[in-house]
Amino acid sequence: MSKSNVAIYRATEGRVAGHELGLPLWLLTTTGRKSGLSRTTPLIFVADGARVILVASQGGLPTHPLWFLNLRANPRVHVQIRAQTHTMHARVADDAERAQLWPRLIAHIAR
Repeated sequence: MSKSNVAIYRATEGRVAGHELGLPLWLLTTTGRKSGLSRTTPLIFVADGARVILVASQGGLPTHPLWFLNLRANPRVHVQIRAQTHTMHARVADDAERAQLWPRLIAHIAR
């Protein structure tokens, strides 16, 4: 289903398949850590000024999602939010940042 969501998002610049369940959605493109190929995943995000915050939870599974493993191996990522595209540098939040951000993320999803 992700491939069709990505195609619809790109074709409509996020107007369709862009705010499922009332939550903002963006496209994250990483470089495959083994293949070297571009991999695009639609994800819910939280904007924080110039930063974008993601949770690599894979629906609560005990393993990391593949996109997270890819960005950890190559932190240079491309993102599309609606019609705007950006190149960004990803990093993992440290424990203090996680403690600060987690309540904001929960509040954002629960609204």
